[in-house]
Amino acid sequence: MASAKLLAELPHPELMRDRLRMMNMLDAIMAPDMRVFEWHPKWGRGEQLGAFKDGEGNFFFAWFSARGAVLRGFDHDSKMSPFRRQPPAPWPGLFDGLPAQLGYVLQEPAFVQDEVTFCLWHVGDGWQAGRVQRPPGRPRMAPTPCWRVSAGAFATGPSSTTARSWTGPR
Repeated sequence: MASAKLLAELPHPELMRDRLRMMNMLDAIMAPDMRVFEWHPKWGRGEQLGAFKDGEGNFFFAWFSARGAVLRGFDHDSKMSPFRRQPPAPWPGLFDGLPAQLGYVLQEPAFVQDEVTFCLWHVGDGWQAGRVQRPPGRPRMAPTPCWRVSAGAFATGPSSTTARSWTGPR
């Protein structure tokens, strides 16, 4: 299960959505040839999608709709990688408790269904996660770029900055 600290630190989906839009805009202005953020304001009817891809195989998608929000992604070095199991499969419990109204994220091909190491959701009562028994050790990648990246940190060099090293002010 995601740590209670991580779930408490995640901003409300509206703030996360605003920050993803901001990072996408800064990305387009400051690093148009090396973009790591995406923003799709009309992903579907009443839906928006933000994404972060570091170019090294790590990524996350943040899906927003009136039904709620889902943050899911992949860290290729994670002990919870589906490719560390035979046959490859998502880590047990990763989607346990995901509300039916958010089930779209389990079927959308753009969300790279076979590559997932974390999934968090918000349906109005705070961020939640599946009932996952995490492997020993510290998780390598948490979806932090949404809220911990300062514009100043971004301006110093997005090409040399990854999701794990962006720890600017909240």
